[in-house]
Amino acid sequence: MYSVQISLPPTPQLRDVHLRSMKASDICLPWSQLTSLSLYGITIPNVVAILRLTPNIVTVHVSSVIQDSRPPGTIIELSHLRTITTFSLDLLPHLKAPALEELDIHGFDQNTVYVLKYFIERSRSPIHTIRLREGTVGAVWQAEGCMRLVPLLRHFSLSGVSCGSREWKTVLGRIAEREILPAVESLTFTDCGIPIQYIATMLTARAEREEGRITAFRYIPCEDDGDVDESLAMLRELRSRGMLIDIGWGDMV
Repeated sequence: MYSVQISLPPTPQLRDVHLRSMKASDICLPWSQLTSLSLYGITIPNVVAILRLTPNIVTVHVSSVIQDSRPPGTIIELSHLRTITTFSLDLLPHLKAPALEELDIHGFDQNTVYVLKYFIERSRSPIHTIRLREGTVGAVWQAEGCMRLVPLLRHFSLSGVSCGSREWKTVLGRIAEREILPAVESLTFTDCGIPIQYIATMLTARAEREEGRITAFRYIPCEDDGDVDESLAMLRELRSRGMLIDIGWGDMV
């Protein structure tokens, strides 16, 4: 069985590359000049092998990861990496990213806090934005754990997480008291099934504080919350005081 390496003509301006189902040895690229990389259908060992060749990478997107039990090798440090979007937490234990600012995780589970904790401690990066999407069982508590890992987080987004109203009341109450996300400026909740009265109460409590005020909030409900007149009135009041609010119901707020 023969393998042929793909070679490109000189491309001094090439910065952004998308690769699908390939290994580093399958293609000859000016790896060191790349700043943006999207990888699809590649095993974690091969993703790590490719990233070892890209010391100046700034943005990485990894999706449709293929499972592979082979160890990827030693941890690699990507000193210019600012943004990671990944559909597999298995990537993070092999990276150190001291300049990372944004982390977008699709599909998080009971191991999320554990994996993130050691990645953040290892990287010591100035992360200001975390997005968590499509969590499994116990995801709301995993999300809360992630909120606690980065006290100075400024932007937090959560989507596709469903749990009982009691759990949401507890978590939003802690946000209201600045026990978690004390420095957050913008929040987004999408398809999380949060009763809107809990949201209105949390935002109002944060608005009354001298520090830790939330300036922007976006909420896309997964279903009608029923009688919401009082909550909408509270949100209109917050909007009149300058808070940017998008509830996903058109002009109702």
